[in-house]
Amino acid sequence: MEEWSLVYRCKKCGKEFRDLHGGKDIVEHAIMSISSAYPDNVRNLLRRWSETFIGFTPKIWTVHWCDDGGIGIAELIGAEKRSKNV
Repeated sequence: MEEWSLVYRCKKCGKEFRDLHGGKDIVEHAIMSISSAYPDNVRNLLRRWSETFIGFTPKIWTVHWCDDGGIGIAELIGAEKRSKNV
């Protein structure tokens, strides 16, 4: 099975990092569960699906500890397929 990751970028330092690794379908549904492109009833259904099968609903933003000792806010910017050597 292909491995995918959610990708975040810190708004303070610009560093990108990965979180939530899984198959493409899991990552795809995770993004759909928080997407504002879906009506509330569909988004809530997908969020419940994520909580059931992933164990949590992914975050649009998360805290990032920057290399300079600062604290930034990281935003979900997408998903990507993981390379085999990661």
